[in-house]
Amino acid sequence: MTQFPILLLEPMDTSITDPGGKDTSKTEMELEEDSARPEGVVRFIVKDFSRLKETVLSEPVYIRNLPWRLMCIQRTASVHGHEKVKSLAVFLQCNPETESL
Repeated sequence: MTQFPILLLEPMDTSITDPGGKDTSKTEMELEEDSARPEGVVRFIVKDFSRLKETVLSEPVYIRNLPWRLMCIQRTASVHGHEKVKSLAVFLQCNPETESL
């Protein structure tokens, strides 16, 4: 069975207690729908990344009203001038000029 890599950024605890002691934590669904949330999770599955030829981008995840994506690029480099080695570069990208709310 082939397994695909999952690149994952884990969120921090979102529980907030107000001065009166009341728990004001939001449900996971509420946080996912809130584009102004202070944190989030970017999940991105790259199928057949060993055959990747072009740059691929995840769908945007909005955090603080900014679009965050994972970008994957396959690279090939020469080692000691002879052997070619493949690698996968992963970048966290935020481009507020193109898709901000």
